[in-house]
Amino acid sequence: MKFNLLSAAAGIPAIAALICILSCGTQHPPVLPGYGLMVYDSIRDADYFLSLPALTAETDLPRETMLPPHHLTIATRGDLYYFMDMERKIFAEYRVTPTGLQKQREISMAAVPYEPYDSWMVWAGEHTLLLGNRDGDKFGCSVIDPEAMKLLRYVTLQTPPAPAGLNYTAVSAQFVQQRLLLFYTYQKGWMREHLTPPSDTMYANVYGYPELQLQHTFPDTRTTWPGSYNIWGPNTLHLHDTAYVLGQPGGRTGNHPSAPSAVLRATGNGFDSSYLFPLTDNKTTEAYTLHNIGHGKAITKVVASAGVTRFDDYLQQETAHYELLDLVARTRKAIPAGNIRLSFNHDVLADDTTVYLPVYLGNNKSRILLYHLKTGSITPGITVTGRILRMDKLTENKFK
Repeated sequence: MKFNLLSAAAGIPAIAALICILSCGTQHPPVLPGYGLMVYDSIRDADYFLSLPALTAETDLPRETMLPPHHLTIATRGDLYYFMDMERKIFAEYRVTPTGLQKQREISMAAVPYEPYDSWMVWAGEHTLLLGNRDGDKFGCSVIDPEAMKLLRYVTLQTPPAPAGLNYTAVSAQFVQQRLLLFYTYQKGWMREHLTPPSDTMYANVYGYPELQLQHTFPDTRTTWPGSYNIWGPNTLHLHDTAYVLGQPGGRTGNHPSAPSAVLRATGNGFDSSYLFPLTDNKTTEAYTLHNIGHGKAITKVVASAGVTRFDDYLQQETAHYELLDLVARTRKAIPAGNIRLSFNHDVLADDTTVYLPVYLGNNKSRILLYHLKTGSITPGITVTGRILRMDKLTENKFK
């Protein structure tokens, strides 16, 4: 690239301009403003991506673009998306551009095991992504540097053996105080079968970092089932060097007979016995997903159990509603957004004043509702074609 310095008479201003041009040229393209949405269009039977400047009702809809084939969204950071191509066993980086998602780089993952059920992802600092999975009767963890796009290593995590006839299930994770906390329980059979109740206990394995050696295993019998399809939906969050984890009734129609949905708190020293935030009574309602909206608050989805007789009722019937949780004060508040279909996705966003909540309207249409935290009121936002699968802030340079 050639630069015209104008003339020597330009002196210092021209040199300064050149330095600016050179330094700016080494930076990534600017992050696009707004939001990224992934939707499933049932009429076209395809997944699409939209980038939007805002989510308010007056926002013009852009032209949607196809999502990468065989994609599984692993993580986002600003305008970068990281996908796993399950067919080619590729970990790929895509950037949001005005014409859609453009592939940047990829890593072969053919040498390491990975299966999305019972999988999890956490960021261990600014440059390291931990991508975990259950590998038969063990847990495994791929350590990835997304900036360099390198698979640094694969670690088989030490784990106490499962009781005879039972399997690990409902796995989720958080990274706090330079330790990996891995939450799980046991179940006869497999989670995807939705048939068998989980065990009475939630467990937390604590691994030191970066060596990822098991330090302790802590049990807690106050609730169970600390995960779900966790790579798709959030079930834990990190606040003030502490992990908050949602215990659920179980594998949907294979629910535990007595364990309530409740939030527990844990650090590298184990579960906090003084903290219990019960959300349901296990008789009439169930709570699923824990969406971090900042400032110690979260959104969960509460299901009326009477409306569920089969697994599809969770996803195809309006059996759930949104609730706002204050995890520090241990208070909860129903959000006046009406009944919704349950989803296990990263599909809730928030800023300091507003929470953005998707609602499926039927007839292949969804609307985003704006819940105003100060007033507790709802205003309608943008309407899109399809069912919303995921929402991200393209300008948020945070790990997700």
